[in-house]
Amino acid sequence: MALRRMLAIAHEVTLTGSPMNLLHFITWMRDNTEVEVDLLVLRDGALRHRFEQVCNVTMIDRFPLSDLLATTQTGLMHLGSSRAWKPIARARFAPQLRRFTGYDLVYANSIASSTILPYLPPAPATVAHVHELHVALRTWNQPEFIAAT
Repeated sequence: MALRRMLAIAHEVTLTGSPMNLLHFITWMRDNTEVEVDLLVLRDGALRHRFEQVCNVTMIDRFPLSDLLATTQTGLMHLGSSRAWKPIARARFAPQLRRFTGYDLVYANSIASSTILPYLPPAPATVAHVHELHVALRTWNQPEFIAAT
């Protein structure tokens, strides 16, 4: 299977290591391949305009209702109520993500960006990049994840 379309996911587009690495990678893809790259961004930042120069960029929660649902979801997550926040997350993401179909590869640029994967339409392949794995394992601190590594 030839890679024709890739959806990259960034948890943020700030002037930090992970987003800057992604910007270099997407720029290299544009300059050296025929792969069409789209970027889904979970949190805005100073590098958005640079990403927009090299690929199609979609920001999550750009509308008042989805922004309100994001705030509600975050509050319920902090309260520890998975029964309540998971339906809110589905209601928040479903309308925003349903058009992200037809990709040969979904590339999550960080553990934080991979949290949106359950809400995306399925793709033939998904890759999650874990920058500084030893630090990520310590801060992720999910027993079932650590046991599998």
